[in-house]
Amino acid sequence: MGLGKTLQSVALIYTLLKTGLTADGQPTAKRVIVICPCSLVKNWDNEFTKWLGPGGVKSLAIADQDRKTVEKNIDLFVRTKMFNILIASYECIRTHADRLNKHTYACDLLVCDEAHRLKVFFVCVCFYLFHSRTFYYICRF
Repeated sequence: MGLGKTLQSVALIYTLLKTGLTADGQPTAKRVIVICPCSLVKNWDNEFTKWLGPGGVKSLAIADQDRKTVEKNIDLFVRTKMFNILIASYECIRTHADRLNKHTYACDLLVCDEAHRLKVFFVCVCFYLFHSRTFYYICRF
């Protein structure tokens, strides 16, 4: 609706990835997962490039991929430090929540876009939120 929610979210994510709340100066978040409807996965990836420039953050968008590729990309995100941000659909997270939960500190910040969809996926997403080691989460309506 043009209220600037995406820009605010991008700015917050970038700030938490680059700055810390503690005296040691460590970033507040090292890994972020953005969950959104499937149709918006590429849009989110484009928004990070648009507002932060190419290479501003290292994001991995999982959209329109076969199961094996999705599993490989999720493993790449949680096992390496190549990417700061994973962008995936609600369906993808629901399907692969166990794979994410196997890894300690898979993400520090979970952003749920179009959060009214949580009504449908409430149980699965809450299971991930409360059983993972996610420290912060944001729901955008």
